[in-house]
Amino acid sequence: MVFGKFMPPFILIAVFHQPALATKKAYVVYMGAHSHGLEATSADLDQITTSHIQSLSSFLGSEEKARDALIHSYQRHINGFSAFLEEEEAAELARMLDPHILVSVFLNQGKKLHTTHSWEFLMLENNGVIKPSSIWKKARFGEDTIIANIDTVVTV
Repeated sequence: MVFGKFMPPFILIAVFHQPALATKKAYVVYMGAHSHGLEATSADLDQITTSHIQSLSSFLGSEEKARDALIHSYQRHINGFSAFLEEEEAAELARMLDPHILVSVFLNQGKKLHTTHSWEFLMLENNGVIKPSSIWKKARFGEDTIIANIDTVVTV
């Protein structure tokens, strides 16, 4: 197929097209311990979220971008937040580490759930042997029962 001196516009678009947005992934930004201790008021918790948004907006350039990027603000046990960031943004943020302000930045990765010796821990079995008087047998081995403990940061 000969086009002469000109390429059709759709070929030019395909050749020179660059993705408008880089892929954003969920990152956790850990900022150490809270100053409020164990007894936080609702005002303390609100201030923490505001502080996280301000930190993120100073980095991303606007409060609107920060609110759009923010996934979760950790208010109670750890001081930090999770946000959708580009890999370059996360790397730049990690270069600003300061133990008094910012401790770590890491990619939120899915984790495989594990159990180790659950039945023995719950005293339902002993070395793989179920005692005749075991509650495990009395409970029909958990038939129609779902028991779960899922401890995770962020699932995206």
